[in-house]
Amino acid sequence: MLLVAGSAVVIPASSAEALAPETIIVEGRGWGHGRGLQQWGALGYAVNYGWKHEQILQHFYSGTVVSATENSDVRVQVSGNDRQDVLITSGSPYTVEGVQFQAGEVVRIVAVRPSNFSYRKTTGCDNPGVDVATNQPGRLHHTGKSYVEAIPASVDTSVDDLNQLLVLIRCVPGNPTLEFSRRHYRGAIGMVEIGGQYTFNRVPMEEYLRGVVQQEMPSYWGTEGGGSGMEALKAQAVAARTYLLAISASRLANNYFTDTCDTISCQVYGGAAINGVPIDFGETYWTTTSAVRATAGQILISPDGSIPLTEFGSSSGGYTA
Repeated sequence: MLLVAGSAVVIPASSAEALAPETIIVEGRGWGHGRGLQQWGALGYAVNYGWKHEQILQHFYSGTVVSATENSDVRVQVSGNDRQDVLITSGSPYTVEGVQFQAGEVVRIVAVRPSNFSYRKTTGCDNPGVDVATNQPGRLHHTGKSYVEAIPASVDTSVDDLNQLLVLIRCVPGNPTLEFSRRHYRGAIGMVEIGGQYTFNRVPMEEYLRGVVQQEMPSYWGTEGGGSGMEALKAQAVAARTYLLAISASRLANNYFTDTCDTISCQVYGGAAINGVPIDFGETYWTTTSAVRATAGQILISPDGSIPLTEFGSSSGGYTA
């Protein structure tokens, strides 16, 4: 109704406006997609109920059985260095496709053609470097991609001496003359040319998992409940190992060069150390390394014999997705 009296206009509030509450409360549960192993739930089952990691896995991935796999090498895309030159150094001598570099020397690897690479001796991000080897042919991968690798002096990828590992020097994207970080990796560091320069880390699966479990589940959980929290870490290790094989098979079918990536698009992987600080061994991370070693080779198999995509997340809030 509209009433006009002189210059006064009175417009009654609509019924919807009159009934609208001042406060709206939205309730939710959990954190994440709710599929597969729920990490807080795994910790609770381990600490409060005394479940072993096999029981935890059976609860979250019902119908699966534990099987075994070999410790084969995996190639991990180092996503933070996409489309950048690869700068590598080490506290020990190392080689790039047979070209020798001494301890402390920095090599800059550059793709000069789709199948050729140059190696330049440099001092860091702000130095283009001087050619040591030019137009070197790369190795041919079964996908047809060309790649090269830097190899550390030590063949022992499990060693916890940072001086024996390779270091990837990351430069700031958009301002490549500035250094962003230095990260130690176990195994080899390489470049593949796929319409651009991409960095990867080739590492044995068990050493790769040392860099995953501590990123996906808090390492201190292993000391909870007088140490019973280790069962949650073990369950996480088996889930991560199985997930790796499942996603690797999918990427292989789609002609990917790498088996997995290092972000939440796959599962988070941090390598062995960041800016000289260990993140997969030492006083803080012995629990996650122990969980990986205690479950070495263990994976889950579905009733039909396939490898399940063992997703995991933080908490489902007591509900399943």
